[in-house]
Amino acid sequence: MLFQSLDFLIFFTITFFVYWSINSNTKLRNTFLLLISLYLYFLWDIRSFVILVSLITLNYFLIKALLKEFVYRRYIFFLALLINIMPLIIFKYYDFFITSINDTGNLFGVVLNLKTLKLFLPIGISFYTFLSLSYIIDVYKKQIKFESNFINHSLSLCYFPIILSGPIHRPRYLLQQLKSDTKFNYSLVTEGLRQVLWGLFTKVVVADSLAKYVDKTFIEYDSLSGMTLLLGSIYFSFQLYFDFNGYSNMAIGVSKMLGINIERNFNYPYLSRTIADFWKRWHISLTKWFRDYIFLPISFSFSRKFKQGSFLNSDIVIYSVGILITWTLTGLWHGANWTFIVWGMIHAIFLILNKGFRKKKKKILKKLGIKYKNKVLIIFESLITFFIVNFAWIYFRSDSVNTSNIIIRKIFDISLWNSIQISIYPILLIAVLVLVERIQKNKEFVLDIARNNVVFRWFSYIVLTFMVIYFSGNGQTFIYLGF
Repeated sequence: MLFQSLDFLIFFTITFFVYWSINSNTKLRNTFLLLISLYLYFLWDIRSFVILVSLITLNYFLIKALLKEFVYRRYIFFLALLINIMPLIIFKYYDFFITSINDTGNLFGVVLNLKTLKLFLPIGISFYTFLSLSYIIDVYKKQIKFESNFINHSLSLCYFPIILSGPIHRPRYLLQQLKSDTKFNYSLVTEGLRQVLWGLFTKVVVADSLAKYVDKTFIEYDSLSGMTLLLGSIYFSFQLYFDFNGYSNMAIGVSKMLGINIERNFNYPYLSRTIADFWKRWHISLTKWFRDYIFLPISFSFSRKFKQGSFLNSDIVIYSVGILITWTLTGLWHGANWTFIVWGMIHAIFLILNKGFRKKKKKILKKLGIKYKNKVLIIFESLITFFIVNFAWIYFRSDSVNTSNIIIRKIFDISLWNSIQISIYPILLIAVLVLVERIQKNKEFVLDIARNNVVFRWFSYIVLTFMVIYFSGNGQTFIYLGF
């Protein structure tokens, strides 16, 4: 049951009215939300449902055991981490690791023939695994209190707007809201509706329309010209953005209508000036998760191992080690394929370069008399950042590193200037949306226009609604459901 489907519209309408008819009974409301969250997940796949419920139940008792101060507390902590990580490794990465070992053996003339399992991938496992890990770590470090109410505990790990594709809204923030007596807020409901409408528009009208051009690019790449491939890669950059941002807006909007706030996941990332700025704006919840639970602990641990003042203890070395490890894991989190690891390494390299040359860039600009807020400089840096990101997305979308290399080689070949074999009109749509985002860059989402002229507002709502209905036959699933 996808967010953009008629079934979900009917389902959520019933959910909305039942939820708010439960007057000021927080426990009953949360029980109701838990039941519909589990029901929706059950509809996706019963096997995935069994795994999710098992982990939620096990986590309750494991996290509860972490409250006790005794000699085995640390071992229980590692056991809890292992129990939550192992399903992700087995279902998502086992076959990838076995295939890589077999391929490595073949390179050296050793035939291993290790067997793969060919298991199914549980829906949303990457997302709820991270939710569980952050909950376990935070309780172990005593940054949050254990939630003894099993209903609230369970709901914080499977809340239906975020269980399939995020945002990765950590249990610590969700639990605070689940305990409060939420009152019906008309303004929050209307804001949620606007955000859902904008999410539907960007997903159904824009992302799904770009999909056919992107699919053609990455399937028929061998017969397409460089310019066609370049345009196709740009289309994918925006397909992915409008698809995933569309999902995030819908998830946030649906949750707002239930009186529960979910953190923002995108902040107009393609307006970023640097690669570091891009990752403060793209998939914000994931970036924060890796920063807090991977990058900072690794950087701190590495800095402690070497004497102060030594080369290995310098900021750039510590940063580089932390970034390389973090982005290897970030790439793997997205998928069990070398393409994702290469994608992660590209971002790691440019983040390190950005860090290393940041001070030098300021000195150069000062010598040239160019102000940092110079509009031409902003546009130039934003374009450079976009093309770095776009270059990396080619690996993200391709089925193999070899395919990515062929596409990139053809883009930089003289064939770039050969005939264009796909339509250019989507560029106009993309250009308009980028311009609208530029205008609305200080707003949480583009359709945040509550204070605008009433005629303009309702005209916008009606036009967008009709466009969503007209284009709704595409039926494309969300890209990040595969992660």
